[in-house]
Amino acid sequence: MKKIKIWLSSSTRNKVIFDCGIVALVVIICAASFFIYKKAIKHEHTVDYKFESLNDGTHNKTSYCTDEDGKKCKGFESETATEECEFDKDGICKYCGYSKYVTVKFINNVDNKIIKEEKFEKGYTLDFEKDFPEPEEIEGYEFSRYDGNFSDLKADTTITLLYNPIGEEKKEETSTDNNIDNNSGNNSSSSNNSNSGTSDPNDTENYDHNLDPNYAEAHAESERFMSLNAPIMDKSFELAHSLGCLIQDCQVSREYSPGYYSVTVTVTAPDGRSASDIIYAN
Repeated sequence: MKKIKIWLSSSTRNKVIFDCGIVALVVIICAASFFIYKKAIKHEHTVDYKFESLNDGTHNKTSYCTDEDGKKCKGFESETATEECEFDKDGICKYCGYSKYVTVKFINNVDNKIIKEEKFEKGYTLDFEKDFPEPEEIEGYEFSRYDGNFSDLKADTTITLLYNPIGEEKKEETSTDNNIDNNSGNNSSSSNNSNSGTSDPNDTENYDHNLDPNYAEAHAESERFMSLNAPIMDKSFELAHSLGCLIQDCQVSREYSPGYYSVTVTVTAPDGRSASDIIYAN
């Protein structure tokens, strides 16, 4: 069998060698790429984000990276950006958990019964007319005032309706009046037999208020004064609320009319603004 010899020119041989070199280089690059890819798959990492609420409807979003062993990725640079919260139907941010609402509870101090519970947006100031519940009547107690923070709400809060037990002083006064009524006949009889009674209040031993023409008016005046105390407290809270400040931060002044038929209540805020109103005795 005859051998066939193929004679190639010098330029052709060089071209073949060059092309083979190119193919070999491509094969090497592909193999290296495949090796690197496999190594990357073996040591894959995860980029995730942490969210930190700024308590104003925004949060910081910070990126971080960990490898399959839970270690921080080498060479990874963390970035932080501030974003607006995205709220769900309940007003809770989907990412940082910030709530744009606060819960306000109204309870009484007698049995801690919840009278009203409602959600308001943070920063809201309660309106005395529409947000506060009417005080309930509780046997043996009388309503005094509302106690708690109700302006610029920042967190869940409880407002207490303060009730005072009907005082022993009133009971004693009633008892004394009954004794006077029951013994009025005896007193009259005694006064007929003896002229020791006097209308002079300075004579404490023999003073008889039934003989004092000024006693009735003085007693009525005292009753009017007492009847103004609770309304003054309520009006002070109401005026402080209208000024957007806490009652403990305000200055409260009162100016009674002669005979205590009325009183002018003035509340002055720390910044100098003031509000006033007149309360009339029952």
